[in-house]
Amino acid sequence: MILSVGMMMKYSLSRPELGTQIDRAVKAVIEAGIITKDIGGSSGTKEVGDAIALELEKSFKTSTA
Repeated sequence: MILSVGMMMKYSLSRPELGTQIDRAVKAVIEAGIITKDIGGSSGTKEVGDAIALELEKSFKTSTA
């Protein structure tokens, strides 16, 4: 679902930079090992979503500074 929002930003709303930030946030969380049980992790969806939200927050702060 989160990656779908990234695609929507890129292709429907003409905001590719936001789509790229979403993609990077998801990648960072996966690389940190925060993944759901269905793909071999031990985290719940809330934990993964919260981690992605934190990554996006960091990304937005960096890009506006």
